[in-house]
Amino acid sequence: MRGSSYALNSKLKSQAIPAALFGEAPFGADPAVPPELPALAAAWIQSCNIMPGIIVQALQNAMTPKWGRTARLAGTGTSKRQSDIVHHAQPMTPKTQPTTIVYGTSAPASMASKAGQDVRITLLSDGTSWWDGGGTFGLVPRSKWSKLLPPDPNNLVPQELRCVLIEADGKHILVDTGVGNKPNDLIAAQYVVERPNGTLLEQLAAMTLAPSDIDLVIFTHLHGDHAGWATSRAAPHGDTGSVAGEIVPTFPNARYIVQQTEYDDATHTNERTRNTYFPENFVPLKKHGVLTLIDGDMQITPSIRVVLTPGHTAGHQSVIVEGFAGALGSHVPAAEVAPSPIMLLGDLAPFMIHFERLPWVTAYDVLPLVTIETKRRWQQWAFEHAAILVACHDTRVPVGKLVRNAKGLYSVEPLS
Repeated sequence: MRGSSYALNSKLKSQAIPAALFGEAPFGADPAVPPELPALAAAWIQSCNIMPGIIVQALQNAMTPKWGRTARLAGTGTSKRQSDIVHHAQPMTPKTQPTTIVYGTSAPASMASKAGQDVRITLLSDGTSWWDGGGTFGLVPRSKWSKLLPPDPNNLVPQELRCVLIEADGKHILVDTGVGNKPNDLIAAQYVVERPNGTLLEQLAAMTLAPSDIDLVIFTHLHGDHAGWATSRAAPHGDTGSVAGEIVPTFPNARYIVQQTEYDDATHTNERTRNTYFPENFVPLKKHGVLTLIDGDMQITPSIRVVLTPGHTAGHQSVIVEGFAGALGSHVPAAEVAPSPIMLLGDLAPFMIHFERLPWVTAYDVLPLVTIETKRRWQQWAFEHAAILVACHDTRVPVGKLVRNAKGLYSVEPLS
């Protein structure tokens, strides 16, 4: 990781993603440096043993919703398989069936995606993983979090490996890709995974979607439980020109999108981060010329933008779907549905309780105090916009809306 990559500049210039890629200009303005930034950065630098530039960049991202934007096109110029790591000692979690949220008209899926018509969002899963509760809830005492998510006798709690399919603006867009199935001893030791409903690819196939049907893949970040299916080992006798066993992009027609900062961190790891990033998931994407690296908030399609939400990692991003007509499908009560934006939180808040409660931060967040400030800003935005929230790991409340409870505190109200 190079500290100079995160140097604070007084102005950042906006550049468009090539029109041939998305056909849309990027989102965002170019405001002045927030006046609070230098003092906050100085306090952080004194208290943290982290390169000052990273702190400045993370605070800048957390405090400035519309920072200067840049896009770069990258790539131009005897272990068990993951699918076998399924035998947890406790009973299976309830089966997770794909759930589809529909905005707009009642057009069929093949017709969804014209700007201003349907936006279809389907919650998929690559399985349920079991993690130590102390990692999931960090400094929160077990006596508190265990009442909300009781652990098993080994102190493990279930975490959904949620991926999201968005059909919008004439494209099939996949947000995150689970753990995948590439053999890896380290991953096998880390992830206890149950797949009662199959893998991500099998769930896509059940929707009659092949890997070649995916147009865009957006990573919230590149940790192993979010980027696994980005690549796969080429099958023998394939027609792609790849050598059998070579690691290739799983979605051959897709452009993959991630923050430049995230890619830099993933390819320049340290003792803290090296066991969370697996190069085989993302380095081949750059080799094959299908990876787009962006800096900052960016409009991806007319209905979809990404926003920097640092804390879990310095380059973490969340996905917002908005700018469409209509309301949720009939399975959600009319009183709950305005044409609200949808925010895919990623690991900004892996469980809804993390989004409700600012101090509840996972032990995996590399910048936990930045996470708190990022959540503070996006809590306000979500409440003011009546946003529909989607959690990536929550096994109980995958979809919800932030409201004020009887005590005047923020609380996530589950949606059907």
